[in-house]
Amino acid sequence: MNHLAATTNITKQPKISQRQSDNIEVLGDIYHANVNMAVWQRTLPAPVKQAVKQGLEEGLRLNITQEVAVADAFATLSHHYPLNQWSEALVADIAMVVDMFGCLFDTPKVGLRLRTLTSAMCPRFHFDRVPCRLITTYNGGGTQWLPNDQVMVENGRLEHQSTPGKAHVRRIDEGHIALLKGSQWPDNELTPLVHRSPIVSSAQPRILLTLDAM
Repeated sequence: MNHLAATTNITKQPKISQRQSDNIEVLGDIYHANVNMAVWQRTLPAPVKQAVKQGLEEGLRLNITQEVAVADAFATLSHHYPLNQWSEALVADIAMVVDMFGCLFDTPKVGLRLRTLTSAMCPRFHFDRVPCRLITTYNGGGTQWLPNDQVMVENGRLEHQSTPGKAHVRRIDEGHIALLKGSQWPDNELTPLVHRSPIVSSAQPRILLTLDAM
């Protein structure tokens, strides 16, 4: 990932938008050239919310970084410690997200990260040097992001027009599934989605899932 950098000769960002909907089909909008984020604003199914609640109450933690074959996602994850200590409802939901991501990007494998966080993983605004990354939060605060009209660009490096106020910082809510374009998406070097991790604590841990195409 590339942290925001100070620049001298600054030009405005091209006109870019973000798409958000409670319809899963919105995720396909990530292929539009003028879109750098697509968010499916889903509500976590009740069994998944209960699985997360139960796991946290039992003191279970997650720290998984692994390549996962899309076709075998459920079988792989259901046997993976420590995820196999959690309710099957959570495992099945993660496998569904893996399958959806694999189908959308026609990739047989994904790079999966699943973590319980008690502090912000990336507290500074930044963009990712990847084509596209899926981010979803199963518990706790969601990823924060900035609209492109709050960002300036010079030679592929980004900085704020000024220190962003609370009114400009947006959030991807718990349960929502977001696709964030990075700087390696074709012709997107100057318009990756700028984002950061939220503030979290041990009293309110965050369970974060990210996926990258392999």
